[in-house]
Amino acid sequence: MTRTKNQIKEYFRDYIYGFIFNDIRNCIKAKANYTVALALLSYTDYLGGLINGTLGLQNKSKDQFNKALEYFEWKGDQNYYKNFKIRFKDIDFTSKEGDIYSLFRCGLAHEYFIKGDSLVHNNPDGYTDEKGKYYCDGCIDEDAGVQIINEGNKKRLRLHNNAYFRDFEKAWEKYYNELVEKENKDLLKNFNNALDRIAVREIEF
Repeated sequence: MTRTKNQIKEYFRDYIYGFIFNDIRNCIKAKANYTVALALLSYTDYLGGLINGTLGLQNKSKDQFNKALEYFEWKGDQNYYKNFKIRFKDIDFTSKEGDIYSLFRCGLAHEYFIKGDSLVHNNPDGYTDEKGKYYCDGCIDEDAGVQIINEGNKKRLRLHNNAYFRDFEKAWEKYYNELVEKENKDLLKNFNNALDRIAVREIEF
């Protein structure tokens, strides 16, 4: 099904800017740290699934997640998120390489915690302006959504909910601009295919 520009705009208005963004803002305000973190990382999969058209297909979450990170940037660096990697010692005492998907997303989804010594930072004192744009006090440019921080002689992973949400919003804005304003044909095809795929599901009794 080929959707009109207005239909795509309505989809973003209702589901992206409506449900997703509002749910995250409300959870930040409620100080639901880990709920916000898990939602943001899960919705990153969702963004990537729309971008590459694989939404609804099994065993595609890593591809979806990493595709979405191509639309993320921090302080103008378009490679920061997609190239974020660290080495860590795993539970079997072997040294391994981890990225945002394996350490943050899979850690929170399957083990409740980020994989490794870590913390989830959540500042509840954000506000929304008259245009619906979200801002957070204390979320400065130097805060990346994911970072390695030094505490004394040890390093910790940090997921900053407010900063990740800031860059998450910008990634959606970039995607929306390419999809709707520039009418990128490949993105439009992938968007329609992805929504068609999940729309055919019906409950059987």
